[in-house]
Amino acid sequence: LSTGFVAGGEEGCRGLCTATPLCRFFSSWKGKGGWCVLTSSCDVLHSVRNGAEIVIRGCRSLTPPSPPLPSPSLPPPVVSPLPPPPSSKVCDSPVQTETAHQYCGNGTLSTGFVAGGEEGCRGLCTATPLCRFFSSWKGKGGWCVLTSSCDVLHSVRNGAEIVIRGCRSLTPPSPPLPSPSLPPPVVSPLPPPPSSKVCDSPVQTETAHQYCGNG
Repeated sequence: LSTGFVAGGEEGCRGLCTATPLCRFFSSWKGKGGWCVLTSSCDVLHSVRNGAEIVIRGCRSLTPPSPPLPSPSLPPPVVSPLPPPPSSKVCDSPVQTETAHQYCGNGTLSTGFVAGGEEGCRGLCTATPLCRFFSSWKGKGGWCVLTSSCDVLHSVRNGAEIVIRGCRSLTPPSPPLPSPSLPPPVVSPLPPPPSSKVCDSPVQTETAHQYCGNG
């Protein structure tokens, strides 16, 4: 990679090798005024005939430990919307009949006198889960019939006037679904800095007069 005189002897040669990316070995002459040879390998050793003493050192990488990987980030839990409250109902839908003397005659849930006339009968139907229709007698002291359907109409013979009302459900609108929560981004660790090296590993040679001769 490089040969030549370097100020500072062995330390100067070492510094030059450390600063040269491909340098893996340096051979420094002790008795030749700072002669320095940089090589990428040291598989072949050459000998000098002038008896100069040579120091050969190899480089070892110093790679800092990689930073720990971040813990995997779990997405926040998705909050399910609360179920809507039970459907309420309003029992105010008029039911058409042929005469004013008919009442719902099937699906009977309850019959009896109710205080409050029509409003009392309506309130009782509203409070009864299965009630869908109520028939309220105007002229019979608050007689009230609650039914789950009104497919069959019965007539009364005493001429009493009857009001029939059906119930309609009032279901509040469902709350909006929450926006889907995206998991936070996973931050990749920064790449480790380029490997640094220290060129201080002694290389064994047969004599002190050999230097790295290849690479």
